[in-house]
Amino acid sequence: MPRREEPSSRQREYLEFIKKYMLRFGGSPAEADIQRHFLVSAPSVNSMMQALERHGFIMRQRGMPRSIRLVDPKVCAICGRIHYLRSGNSGGAAIRTSRTSRS
Repeated sequence: MPRREEPSSRQREYLEFIKKYMLRFGGSPAEADIQRHFLVSAPSVNSMMQALERHGFIMRQRGMPRSIRLVDPKVCAICGRIHYLRSGNSGGAAIRTSRTSRS
């Protein structure tokens, strides 16, 4: 599945919920919190979290509950591409670049 530059409307709803939850409670929501909010099944939430992570909109630490982190895309003023900052195993930051349309 190709990576998207913009989240779908449903993905955006999940991202907005995660952002608001983090601002209100100071930490990441559990998948059960997301499930209750959207009135969907646990497998549906897990599938969406995997999709958001695969597309580079969130990061999670495997095996650690409530480890969702939003990835903030930045449009580079120099090249016009979107850069997603992702931390690597070495503690440094890895940059994944996506192309944007130039007008």
